[in-house]
Amino acid sequence: MSNNATGANESTEIEPRTERALSECLSVVALNGTPVDNRDETVVMVVSHTGESYHVDAELGWCECPDLRHRNVECKHIQRARVALGIEPVDSRVLAAIDVDPTLATNAPGPIVATSDSRIDHEGDWTPLRPSDCDCGGWNDGEDLPCWPCYRDGFEEPAGIKGEN
Repeated sequence: MSNNATGANESTEIEPRTERALSECLSVVALNGTPVDNRDETVVMVVSHTGESYHVDAELGWCECPDLRHRNVECKHIQRARVALGIEPVDSRVLAAIDVDPTLATNAPGPIVATSDSRIDHEGDWTPLRPSDCDCGGWNDGEDLPCWPCYRDGFEEPAGIKGEN
C-alpha cells in the first residue's frame, strides 16, 4: 500500500486503490470460503460485494484480477488481503482519514495498525488508535473538539465518541 504520510499540519494523501481496498466491502477468506485461521495463510480469496472473487497470494503480490493483469499495479484485492491478514500495517492516520469498511477483517486475523508514535497494534483491532499524548476529556469540558494530539493525527472528535479509544 502506498500513502504519503505528511507533516503534522498537512493532510494524509491516500492512493485511490488503497482507499478502495480499505473502504469497499471486500471479504478475505480461505480458498474454501471459510474464515482465515492464521496469518501464515497468505493464499486467499477476496470476494467483493458484487459476488466476484479473486484468488490472491498476499505474500507474493499476485492476483488474478484484470487490474493487475492489464495495468501491472498492486490491485485493491492484494492490498486488502495484506491488511486483513496483518502482513502490511496500516497507518492509523489513513484509517482516520477514510470511511473504513466495518468488515475489514471479519474473516481474517486482522490488520496491524501503525500509530503516529511508531507503535504497532498487533491485536487485530483496526479502530484508529489515539496518540499516546491524547488529552481529550481533560481540557475541553464537554466540547465536541479533540485535543491537539488527536487533531494533529486526523481525529475530528474527542476520544470516547463512537466507541473510540
